[in-house]
Amino acid sequence: MDPALVAAIIEVESHFDPCAVSRVGAVGLMQIMPSTGEWIADRLGVDPYVEDDLCDPAVNLRFGCYYLSYLALTFDKEWQIVAAYNAGEGVVMGWIARGVTEETIPYPETARYVRRVTDAIPRYRTKKFCSFD
Repeated sequence: MDPALVAAIIEVESHFDPCAVSRVGAVGLMQIMPSTGEWIADRLGVDPYVEDDLCDPAVNLRFGCYYLSYLALTFDKEWQIVAAYNAGEGVVMGWIARGVTEETIPYPETARYVRRVTDAIPRYRTKKFCSFD
């Protein structure tokens, strides 16, 4: 995953607060919904898994990056990946089928979210990140 994209999503989702909980119940740095956390844990073979694991920054980052990678395999454009992270994969697939573009996203909240994330990405692209290959 592009570290700048991950950092931009964390900034917009939680403002780097590892204990953040949204009004709809999304948890941690990357604001993962508990049901999505269960799905990711199952896909990654994480057992045992409990919802409180999402408060652990290492787990949250691992799960969030996994989910972003999954979305990157599903969608062609960065704005679609970001929109799906916010609005859901099925919703964005429907938009694409209807010819929705980044400029015509029909959910105002998602349109703002995509704009905020894409505006933040260039700031993080100028930062130096470590790579552990």
